[in-house]
Amino acid sequence: MKLLYCGFNGFGQVEHSGAHECSSPKNGVLCLPVLIYQSETDRVVHVFLGWSRLIITTTNDSVVSGYWNGISSFKGSISGGIKMKQVTCNEHVAVCIDENGVLQKRTIDNPRAQSSAWEKVPTVTDEAGLAKFVKVLSNEHSVIALDEIGNIHLPPLRMENMQPRFVAIACGKEHFMALTNEGKVYSWGSGSRGQLGHGSVESCENPQEIEDLGGINIIQIAAGGWHSCALSESGDVYVWGWNESGQLGLPCRNLNDSSCKSNECVSIQSEPRLLDHAMPFSVDEVNVTSIACGARHTAVTLDDKSGWSWGWNGCGQLGTGDRRSHDAPVCVIQDVEKVMCGAWSTAWLSNY
Repeated sequence: MKLLYCGFNGFGQVEHSGAHECSSPKNGVLCLPVLIYQSETDRVVHVFLGWSRLIITTTNDSVVSGYWNGISSFKGSISGGIKMKQVTCNEHVAVCIDENGVLQKRTIDNPRAQSSAWEKVPTVTDEAGLAKFVKVLSNEHSVIALDEIGNIHLPPLRMENMQPRFVAIACGKEHFMALTNEGKVYSWGSGSRGQLGHGSVESCENPQEIEDLGGINIIQIAAGGWHSCALSESGDVYVWGWNESGQLGLPCRNLNDSSCKSNECVSIQSEPRLLDHAMPFSVDEVNVTSIACGARHTAVTLDDKSGWSWGWNGCGQLGTGDRRSHDAPVCVIQDVEKVMCGAWSTAWLSNY
């Protein structure tokens, strides 16, 4: 198994030879995918891509690299004897799900903290003895978690026993999404740039179904900074939200490579829109298999094992070899099966 990385490297998250620097140089960026992990025995089970740190969780350990507890270019295990399934963090706290489905946390980057050890997070689920946690995500201000029976935990919000149940969650800068076991998508939070997909820029305090995706069986969701993406069972991609840097794959007036006329350019797309046959990979024989969103970029993998990306490229996160942004998908890598995005970075997973 291999893991490759491109994008922001300002805190020494990735060790490299310099061969993957940009043709348009900028310190602390990697503009081509560089190999950061390889093993024939250990499997990568989760990757966290933060602004200042990278955490790779394998079957044996969780290792952080980058900025950690006040140190740049740090690299070391953070498991503390815990076998982890997922890890997420913001600038102040790290939260993990251990092998038993228990949510644990530790303080980071705080010299005055009394302890940096992992400790169990008290939850209503624990008190009721109901279910294990299966997913945890974070943004700058919040941590959101999903348990195995479909309850979402986002203090002070807790949604339980909703029908149908939730099976996946996604977290943007100011908005959240959840996917149900029936392929329906709900969103809530700020709608300032159309990222909720409800046909307006109004905010929504409670989860509301995205009606324009009704009748489409959605199997994956992804939330960018202020845009959103969904993948259907048939391999189609739907996008909505902010398109300031072409992150929706729609014509953007800010980019030099956009050939659109003024009335064709899209700034905000407040309802889900299918990436149709104008897209380079939209052919009947090839389908999208995984999706991911960064702050202002998007990436996908196809069932022919190719990887594509588009949107803002100021830190080389598209993996094109330069820092030029694109409002249409660009094929940047082959022989990959899954893609993950941080705010300014992209990681590609390969079994080859």
